[in-house]
Amino acid sequence: MQSRGFLVSMGLWNESINACAVPFWPDPSQGPAAFICGANDDVLPPRHLQKVVGPLLLSRVRDLEAQLGLNPLRPI
Repeated sequence: MQSRGFLVSMGLWNESINACAVPFWPDPSQGPAAFICGANDDVLPPRHLQKVVGPLLLSRVRDLEAQLGLNPLRPI
């Protein structure tokens, strides 16, 4: 995850569902949260998830962190 900034799950929880997640830690005194995007494999195929959706979700979370004045490089 550290090399690309998001996690992917392809059929691990449910064989027909693919998903990606980006960690979000708005308050260091609290545990992390996550932004998640998932769908059926025919709607969200693995290549699209890894090449388009994951990077886009990461970009949106980083934009939110910047708007909130947060440091996105916190360890989880």
